[in-house]
Amino acid sequence: MHSNTTAHTNTVEGYWSQLKRSIDGTYHSVTTQWLRQYLNEFRFRYNQPSVPSGPGLLEQAAKLS
Repeated sequence: MHSNTTAHTNTVEGYWSQLKRSIDGTYHSVTTQWLRQYLNEFRFRYNQPSVPSGPGLLEQAAKLS
């Protein structure tokens, strides 16, 4: 969770809700073989909201090359 926030029931429920929507929208399903990697990726994205993803990530990568 964000380091400057307090955990509440709503925070935890919101986190799991976002995780489920993210998996459904990106991968469509989850296998136990890759579950840990899905969770690690989502945890990183949740805790690093300033890191761009999607088109923003591609734009930054293009600037580096």
